Amino acid sequence: MRPLVPHSRMLYFFHGMRMVILGQALTKEGAIPDAEIERTITRKDIFARHPARHSYEEEVPNGEDERGVENS
Repeated sequence: MRPLVPHSRMLYFFHGMRMVILGQALTKEGAIPDAEIERTITRKDIFARHPARHSYEEEVPNGEDERGVENS
């Protein structure tokens, strides 16, 4: 994944074994403020309580997906 801007930081967390959730994206300007870390932890807790409410899932029809990989 390319950075959003040349010098950026992403705060993320894992949900299960296959899902990574982006909690916050920041420009790199010294230390990450404690408030941004706390905000990401709060978002993680909210997501963990109701993951389906905060998720999007789309079925891909049989055939090839956008990467050219065959589905069955």
